[in-house]
Amino acid sequence: MSIEKLEKWEPISGIPDKLYLSELSDSGHGLCLRLVGETDAPVLYVKFDSTLSYRNTDEGDRLKFLN
Repeated sequence: MSIEKLEKWEPISGIPDKLYLSELSDSGHGLCLRLVGETDAPVLYVKFDSTLSYRNTDEGDRLKFLN
């Protein structure tokens, strides 16, 4: 039986309202996301040590399915 460790989430101040995914890398070190604002300067890095699954979809290619 595992015991869950819960931590209170505190918002990070100074993050822009709109962020864009600039980079997604999946390696032996985990899943890493690089988020940027309007200026393309790195704003936030998110790292997951382990993931069960995720989905990455190019929305431009998905539009082809509508026709």
